[in-house]
Amino acid sequence: MKIGKQFRFEASHQLPYHLGQCHDLHGHSYLLEVEVEGEVQLTNPRNPESGMIVDFQRISDIVRIHILPEFDHKHLNKFIENPTAEAIVEWIVSALQAQIENSIAEERAVLNRVRLWETATSFAEWSRV
Repeated sequence: MKIGKQFRFEASHQLPYHLGQCHDLHGHSYLLEVEVEGEVQLTNPRNPESGMIVDFQRISDIVRIHILPEFDHKHLNKFIENPTAEAIVEWIVSALQAQIENSIAEERAVLNRVRLWETATSFAEWSRV
């Protein structure tokens, strides 16, 4: 089973080595999609997390604590040299995998997909498979 959450953030960047418009400083309203995969927990029906892979709130907490503060209303060049959509996704995946392994792994949930929409028609995606 797979579940996912969406998050929005605003950030600026410039691609210093790019020859097109993105060479200049500009910003985006990003849409981040995070998907995890795992087994549905079938424990005591009175257990608050029974029937779930993991509570959506736990995914939200991880992203809101470890990802959004680094990106929302930030200039991405300050910590990613050439912040292409692909480079941003790689950074997010690295941070999320570490947090999910430490926080959600006991439920046998793994990070399955990260998709970052830079514009309404352009995205970069990482997937486990």
